[in-house]
Amino acid sequence: MEYGAIRAILEEDSDEMHPNIEENTFRRWRSERKELARERLRERRKEIEKCMESREGTREELEELQRIGEMLREKIVEVFSETQINRGREEEVFHIAVAESPSGVEKRMSEIVSIITETGEVMHYLEDVFRNRGRDVEKEAEIEKEVASLIIYNVREEYFEAARRICKYSMALEYAKSARTEEIKQGLLCALEEEGARYFNSVLGAIKRG
Repeated sequence: MEYGAIRAILEEDSDEMHPNIEENTFRRWRSERKELARERLRERRKEIEKCMESREGTREELEELQRIGEMLREKIVEVFSETQINRGREEEVFHIAVAESPSGVEKRMSEIVSIITETGEVMHYLEDVFRNRGRDVEKEAEIEKEVASLIIYNVREEYFEAARRICKYSMALEYAKSARTEEIKQGLLCALEEEGARYFNSVLGAIKRG
């Protein structure tokens, strides 16, 4: 495990980027890269803990677990469940994994989780984003980062429906930042649905590859 390289990824806060990369894409890529680095640490921790199930841990293993814990600085993750009616008029339980949000964005993240739990319709996501656009410009980057982290949490927990919805909300967030009008047309909704699906598949593929 190259802990030096992983630490460098986790501590990367530079805004310097390639001139041909759009800012929102860069920020999302950096957030995903950090979360995948954390995933590698979690997998290594599981390996060590499994070895220690049948014997006492060595000093090196205990020190490695301590290092991993310090680097992860894990957030508390809770799982919320709600029984919903699907399109076939059948009941199904919707699960979403939610992390403790940083100070200053808790209320907004709670609102986002609430609407994602209530509906999977991208139109409602766009309406919510437009309604809150400009509400707190200084916190927008932090909110985008938290939304990206939610995708990782839910893919990791295999709450794929939640992850798909969050990906669509993320696309709505990105679109609204540059939108000149708040008009919502069917073509736009279809495009955001497709972008959300591509985003989900890219995150899922990256996590499976490790």
